[in-house]
Amino acid sequence: MSRDATLGRAIALPLIAMGLSALASSVSAASPELVTGCQDKADSIKQELEDANAQGNAHKVEGLKKALAAVKNGCDESTLHKEREQEIREREEEVGERRQELEDALSDGDKDKKEKKLTEAQKALSEARGELAGNGSL
Repeated sequence: MSRDATLGRAIALPLIAMGLSALASSVSAASPELVTGCQDKADSIKQELEDANAQGNAHKVEGLKKALAAVKNGCDESTLHKEREQEIREREEEVGERRQELEDALSDGDKDKKEKKLTEAQKALSEARGELAGNGSL
């Protein structure tokens, strides 16, 4: 076998492996029925745990280990769903409060700060709704 062919294989094999890995990830992401809310929550905590380990944040690592153990030992799909619905209700209430504050601020001239708070509350509500729908991580 020529040197060029060997070099071509040496480059092609890792690229094929990366492609297969990406395909496997997209297949699992495209099949939400295979992944539960509890599994999503555990996966999210695992990712945070890896990040905390990489940053050398021992205190956060310990807290995340406890959170992961709690999810593995006590996560229930219906309870998780109810928690996410409660989160949405709380975020909707906050958005309503921020809207009222903005309306009050418009008459008082304190518009910019209140608009920012409203935008932040709307973003938190959107994230909570995404978690309930299974489109985001916790």
